[in-house]
Amino acid sequence: MKIQLELEALLGALDTISKIAPPASGNITLQTASSRFTIISTGDISSCTLIVAADAVSGDGEISVSMQAVKDAIKGRQKLELSYNNATLSVKSGKYLAELATVDVIPVDEPDKEEVKEWRITTDQASWLKKALRDVNLKPTTLLSSWMPAGVKITSKGAFVACYDTLHMSWTT
Repeated sequence: MKIQLELEALLGALDTISKIAPPASGNITLQTASSRFTIISTGDISSCTLIVAADAVSGDGEISVSMQAVKDAIKGRQKLELSYNNATLSVKSGKYLAELATVDVIPVDEPDKEEVKEWRITTDQASWLKKALRDVNLKPTTLLSSWMPAGVKITSKGAFVACYDTLHMSWTT
């Protein structure tokens, strides 16, 4: 498994993951298959799979590594080469070399595909949705992330909006 890419591509992917699905264990999965580089993260209530633009990808494989260790290792580098050998992830950039410890990959089941329905909403409905999201917004007791997860369910009978964290739940209909 060997990946060559730019710093901006990897940092952008890690920033997106930290907003959408911060890893519950602190570890992310790096996966290469069919010349495609993918990063997978599983949080407490969400998961994220991102395909990352890479200059070159060779070999198929899957490893897990600490997201913070990757961020620290790539800081200030431009061209990166990631490779897996001897149970470590090697991060190379010019003369710089860092070897990061890897952990066992935790398999994640793919969710069942659901039928996607398109909904058109009016300006009044959009205003209500915005107000409902503001109404259920919780202030986290410990600021682990700058956003709070919200769920919206729209049916022919109405809408349900919920905002939750691991300690509280709030909703409106």
